[in-house]
Amino acid sequence: MKELKDLETPALLLDRAKLEANWQRMSARIAGLGPALRLHVKTAKSLEVVRRLHGATPGPICVSTLKEAEIFGAEGYRDILYTVALAPNKLARATALARGGIRLKVIVDNVDLAKAIAGAPLEVLIEIDSDGHRAGLRPDDPRLLGVCAVDLLALITLYPSEARWSSLRPGEPTPARW
Repeated sequence: MKELKDLETPALLLDRAKLEANWQRMSARIAGLGPALRLHVKTAKSLEVVRRLHGATPGPICVSTLKEAEIFGAEGYRDILYTVALAPNKLARATALARGGIRLKVIVDNVDLAKAIAGAPLEVLIEIDSDGHRAGLRPDDPRLLGVCAVDLLALITLYPSEARWSSLRPGEPTPARW
């Protein structure tokens, strides 16, 4: 093993026991709630870590870049949520991933983006600002209806379990489920 001072940066250093204990705690906490635990790979950026947590069968993941989606998709991860509103200049790459067998979910938060995506073989989610200080449309925003009105109604699904509950500030109440 290399000395810490000899490692090239950036480098990922993990305490395996803590990683596994945290995974077990998260898995146990969510087990009775219904949704599958969807790993966000932006921090680890490591196939080894994600495989260690998911086991032999690739499970659902979140990515923050299409490059991450391409890398993990090539390794068998087929259920991927791209957690950033899709920019129109990335539509071709996202479409290529979907045509390559990836079940890619993308986020929209405005009418222009919804129109740009219409007809693409992507699962489309509308980003709802569930805590009042992040990205997306507030549930009472009149523009939300405009996004829904785009000819995507057969493609759009609201996934409240994907909301960023973890971004709530300490002491804030948990938003009611939709």
